[in-house]
Amino acid sequence: MKLKREDAVYYVQNLDAAIAFYEQKLGFKLKFKEDWGFALIEVSEDDYIGLMTVANYQKEFPEHADDLRPRTVFRAEDLDYEVERLKSNGVRVSNVFGESGGPRSALFWDLDNNPYFMYSLPD
Repeated sequence: MKLKREDAVYYVQNLDAAIAFYEQKLGFKLKFKEDWGFALIEVSEDDYIGLMTVANYQKEFPEHADDLRPRTVFRAEDLDYEVERLKSNGVRVSNVFGESGGPRSALFWDLDNNPYFMYSLPD
């Protein structure tokens, strides 16, 4: 398997307020913030929490817009391979989102319907 656990992602209404909470109340550090509605919070060395705005998630994954539970994030070396591998093993997997040559992602679920997010970046 070529999936590597990256972080966990939580969905927030207000990204700036969430960043302030994690920094000021919990003492964590902002690693980076993207204009499109995502931030990465450093909990400790090599341990992160991703924050994504609800609006961005609902835009990117419209058929899963109501499923805003936190999820573990995996990076895939070959997303198409992982999608097919999981499907052939009987795992429920979403459609692949994103354009060829750019960032792409998919969701999958375990037996208890817990969601997971996997993505790949272009070389």
